[in-house]
Amino acid sequence: RESCSACALDSEFVVFGGRTDPSLHNYALQEGASSTPGGTNNEIYMFTPENEGRGAWLIVELNGTRPSPRCGAAMEAIDKNRAILHGGWNDISGYLDDFFLLNFRNKTWFPVEFGRVPSRRSYHTICSFYFLGTNCLLLIGGWNSDMH
Repeated sequence: RESCSACALDSEFVVFGGRTDPSLHNYALQEGASSTPGGTNNEIYMFTPENEGRGAWLIVELNGTRPSPRCGAAMEAIDKNRAILHGGWNDISGYLDDFFLLNFRNKTWFPVEFGRVPSRRSYHTICSFYFLGTNCLLLIGGWNSDMH
């Protein structure tokens, strides 16, 4: 898998989407997940560390509106139970500009609507921070066919 998105939520490590070579994509997708002919997917996995440096990768069953398959999306934890996902790319829709909120406590995806959103892009970074009493998100860089 390449170009997946990841973040740490509480003591778990969460990985979303990405792309695999379609000729190697011969495994069964998670229930409710989908993939594109180009190999992008919307699967989600969680790594839970255990004692003595060992851990386990688990398939996460989620409710709500799952983001479309994508690679190169930005994902950031906004607190210990929630993460925001933005943009990315897939071979059907091209560059994406949508936002999704993952509530990990409730195991639910929610689409997030904003008035004005950053342009469609992939391979960018998003970070959350607290500034002057306000929770903020900073979206930096990325690529789309209009950016040079």
